[in-house]
Amino acid sequence: LFIPGREDSDPPRQFIARIHHGHIMEEIMRKVSSQRKLTFNGHSIQILRDYPSAVVKLRVSKILWDKPGVKFGILYPAKLRVTYSEGEKLFTNANEAWKFAVEQFGTDK
Repeated sequence: LFIPGREDSDPPRQFIARIHHGHIMEEIMRKVSSQRKLTFNGHSIQILRDYPSAVVKLRVSKILWDKPGVKFGILYPAKLRVTYSEGEKLFTNANEAWKFAVEQFGTDK
């Protein structure tokens, strides 16, 4: 993308594309994974899958749903907030959230 006044040393720009049809998203992700390096006009591009907040919330809720005094919710953009007796934690990484939930509140079953 051409952005006037943007230098190569500037941090990369991010944008979110909403794909309305799952089969199209799967096709895009399949093509991206088959490429070693994706570029446009000499600039490197990364396409990453972003899971809907409902999916992330469901995964964490399996651990936290029966814990008394624990509340959880998804914030935009893609932050999980867990409030419990000792305070509040924010997560942007699903693996860190999972590890925290298991360590603080019990098994991962």
